[in-house]
Amino acid sequence: MYAQIYTEKLKQEKQMMIDYGSKEHYAEMFSDIIADASYDAPDYGDNLVDAFKIALASWRKYHAEQVLELDRLTEKLNEQS
Repeated sequence: MYAQIYTEKLKQEKQMMIDYGSKEHYAEMFSDIIADASYDAPDYGDNLVDAFKIALASWRKYHAEQVLELDRLTEKLNEQS
């Protein structure tokens, strides 16, 4: 029985690797997160929404800073030419 469960789990993990980046892959990831939403604790769902906004803002800030650094490097290279 345990071997069968283990084998099924390996198949699922392999399928997930194959489907990485697909809608199904992200749906599975979101399902794990959404599972934390609870009628008895609506603040969990509110926190999920707020956390997504925070994550987006954080990534936007990171990429904006990376663009600034690339601009700085480009300027430095142009000065030395």
